[in-house]
Amino acid sequence: MGVRNSFLSSITLLVITASQNFVFASYDDGLTAYAAGDFDTAAKEFMTAAAAGDAGAAHMLSKMYQEHRGVPADAALAFKWTMAAAEEGIAQAQYQLAGLYESGAQGEPNYEAAVLWYHRAAQQGYPLAYYKLAHLYTEGLGVEASKEQGRLLFGKAASELDVHAQKGDAQSQDVLASMYEKGMGVGRDLDKALYWYRRAANQGLATAELNMARMYIKGRGVARSTETALKWLRQAADHGSLHAQQIVAAHAARGEASLASLD
Repeated sequence: MGVRNSFLSSITLLVITASQNFVFASYDDGLTAYAAGDFDTAAKEFMTAAAAGDAGAAHMLSKMYQEHRGVPADAALAFKWTMAAAEEGIAQAQYQLAGLYESGAQGEPNYEAAVLWYHRAAQQGYPLAYYKLAHLYTEGLGVEASKEQGRLLFGKAASELDVHAQKGDAQSQDVLASMYEKGMGVGRDLDKALYWYRRAANQGLATAELNMARMYIKGRGVARSTETALKWLRQAADHGSLHAQQIVAAHAARGEASLASLD
């Protein structure tokens, strides 16, 4: 009996190990395909791994559904896979899930749920979550309004974002630049705002490129230059910014007056 049980345990272990290896292989193959720009294959591999419970694959699927890469636009599936990854403790997914609740991706905004998931992401040290929480506390959305708590969170966000920005994270650089431009959590400093917008834009982050265009068209901290603004706008459009694409198209049809919408 003991030999039989030992044999069955060994077989079970082999099956489990083989299953895990299959899941890991699918996830790795998905990452390889995604990096190569083969989004159809990446989506299939991530779907296989996510269906078997791989949180990383679920996170990548949520990203692909939100970016409409390799999969059709589907808000419900984007939410489903974001939730799956968030519940497994992936901080970025928790932050993204909070954003979906805040924006009302599933209908009306749910600020209470947004606060909950931003807090969970912040507890794991995700810097952008502090920034979002600061806004919600300041405005009293989903939580009792507290200007003091908002001020403290903006300060925490600036400190955390600076660490990540120094390490080269483009999104942190872009948000930190915005904080310097508006004087939130830090002293207002247009030179530092431009510095960080430019660092992020030079990495191809569309929102930062759009911000660079805005700074040049408004003459904020730099000499006003329509030519330079259009250069950044075209780069943002090439990198997927729908707003930039609309402005570039409007400029081609109506000229410089169309740039007034850049705010």
